[in-house]
Amino acid sequence: MQARLTDAPGPELEPQASGRAWHTLSVERVLRAEEVDARRGLSSAEAASRAGRFGPNKLAAGRAEPRWHAFIRQYSDPMQIVLLAAGVLSLYPLRQLGTGILLILLTLGNAVLGLQQEGKAEAAVAALQKMMIVTARVRRDAQKAEIPAGQLVPGDVVSIEAGDIFRLTAGCCRRQRWRSPSPS
Repeated sequence: MQARLTDAPGPELEPQASGRAWHTLSVERVLRAEEVDARRGLSSAEAASRAGRFGPNKLAAGRAEPRWHAFIRQYSDPMQIVLLAAGVLSLYPLRQLGTGILLILLTLGNAVLGLQQEGKAEAAVAALQKMMIVTARVRRDAQKAEIPAGQLVPGDVVSIEAGDIFRLTAGCCRRQRWRSPSPS
């Protein structure tokens, strides 16, 4: 089953009224359309059912760029183009073999180093993503629980507090209007 990548509801979750976008609806209307009680949240059984229906709350992984394509992309840099052109022009019309070969080897070396640096940067980003565990506070079975963000499902009542880093992926839940806490 493929995860949905938009925050628009599927046909089974269309709001009954005018079919307006979810973020324009009132909180009560969204809760009614999602069939969720704001105080109780989803039941564990319903959350498991929705997880089975919608899949995990993850963005689809992008396709990896082939290495040969990344190598060719290194030559989109204007300096690489100038050096390569100078090397080729040194070889053919000027017959400066030493200079031409040196310039072409410099562009090849530069492309290899650029490719290597990109690989290291991608590995570092991947390592950081593995270390970063994103959690969300939700209401399930009338209890507040902290769960991995990948387990969020449409209809989860998410608790957001000041200072939280807020990042939703794959349209896990519907947006609600911000209401500032009432002064005590």
